[in-house]
Amino acid sequence: MESGKAVGWEWDLRTNRDIWFGDLQTMFGISGSSYVGRIEDFRRRVHPDDRGLVWKAVNDAITSHQPYVAEFRVLWPDSTIRWVAAKGQFYYSADGVAERMLGMAVDITDRKRAEEALSSVNRRLIEAQEAERARIARDLHDDIGQRLALLAVTLDQLESWQSDRSDDARRFMTALRKQVTEITDSVRGLAHGLHSPSLRHLGIVAAMKGFCKELAGQQSVEIDFRDADVPPLSQDISSCLFRVMQEAVRNAVRHSRVRRFDVQLRGTADAVHLTVSDGGDGFDVDAAARGGGLGLTSMKERMKLVGGELAIESCSNRGTTVLARVPLAKPQSRSGTRSRDH
Repeated sequence: MESGKAVGWEWDLRTNRDIWFGDLQTMFGISGSSYVGRIEDFRRRVHPDDRGLVWKAVNDAITSHQPYVAEFRVLWPDSTIRWVAAKGQFYYSADGVAERMLGMAVDITDRKRAEEALSSVNRRLIEAQEAERARIARDLHDDIGQRLALLAVTLDQLESWQSDRSDDARRFMTALRKQVTEITDSVRGLAHGLHSPSLRHLGIVAAMKGFCKELAGQQSVEIDFRDADVPPLSQDISSCLFRVMQEAVRNAVRHSRVRRFDVQLRGTADAVHLTVSDGGDGFDVDAAARGGGLGLTSMKERMKLVGGELAIESCSNRGTTVLARVPLAKPQSRSGTRSRDH
């Protein structure tokens, strides 16, 4: 136990006595290899923001007769913070009352620090990507877009000056003007896709609605966007959900081989939910994940940065549904149900 930076415990629920043994120094800052106390001693050492999470996991395990599993922070007397992964098993009396718990916890501080460092790198990469998207979008709009607009005006002037030109010349000018208009629309759509000004200025609902409408017009498809009870969101969460929606809808349009798609953004008491679905061909989600496609990877990494979750449900010839959920408050700050002893 000591060499593995692990601690075992026995909790007698009838007396509330708690026995710990193992590497107590690493995990709790307690000198010695054993400690006898009460369950309140453990509770005091759990980080205040994680207590609700821990006791909810305890009560869920008691109720379901399933193993107790939790990852949480412990707080040393000198305010040092360590991360712990714990797993335990309850034992019950003949009438089904939980009487005893045995468990083991492992220090995972190094792993958590590595995850935080990786998350920080991913965040900086995504921020750099967003900045580059914004720069390219500005260049497209301010430079190429303006030059195309000037070309269109010039063509209109040229057409008005040559009133006596042949029918072939008129048809050529009309076709040329149409091509310039189409290129201008494509550049505008590309610029908006790279960086949506409405996301910052009008909010996520307007930005998503505008994107769906614009893409539907470009691809001649139907995209039904609906929203319900969406609360004000931070720029990080808005940007994350917008990019996930963008990638999911584009993938659906490209690969599903159907012409109708549904997008829903809704808020609940503790989270905001995004759903993108279609009734098309579907695909093998596991195979796509193993293939290392950047689209799925990017969506998952973005969701991690805001503490969110991403799930993809797909079946051959039965369509695909992309589900994204972002909590509106940190899970550890929610008040979980206390155990009967607390």
